[in-house]
Amino acid sequence: MVIQRIFAGLLLLACAGLALMAWPYQAPFSYEPVGPRAFPLLMLGLMGVALLYLLIRPTPIVHTEEDPELDRETLIKIGVCIVLLLIFAGLFEPLGFILSSILIGIPMARLYGGRWLP
Repeated sequence: MVIQRIFAGLLLLACAGLALMAWPYQAPFSYEPVGPRAFPLLMLGLMGVALLYLLIRPTPIVHTEEDPELDRETLIKIGVCIVLLLIFAGLFEPLGFILSSILIGIPMARLYGGRWLP
C-alpha cells in the first residue's frame, strides 16, 4: 500500500509541474467552448483531486481472490499494449487516423483474444 501512495505522490508532483507549464499558455484564437488552455488544466485538476484522494484515503485497496493475478503473461500483454500505442502515436501523422488505426487495432485485438471472424 505504501508503493501506491508513493506512486500517487509522484504522479501528483508531475500533475503540478504540467499545470505550471500549461498555466501561461494563451491561444491566439479559441475555436471551442473549452479552449486549448482550459482543457488540460481541467484534466490535470481532476487528476490531482483523484490523486489526493489516493494519498489520504482511510482504507487501503485490498485485492480479493477474484482479482486476476499480475503474472508474467499479463505484464507482457501490458508491455506489448504500450509499445503498440507508441507505434500508433508515431504512425498517426504520416499515415492518418484510418490506416494507423487499422494497423494497430488488429494486433491489439489479437493480443486480447480477438478472433478474425465473429
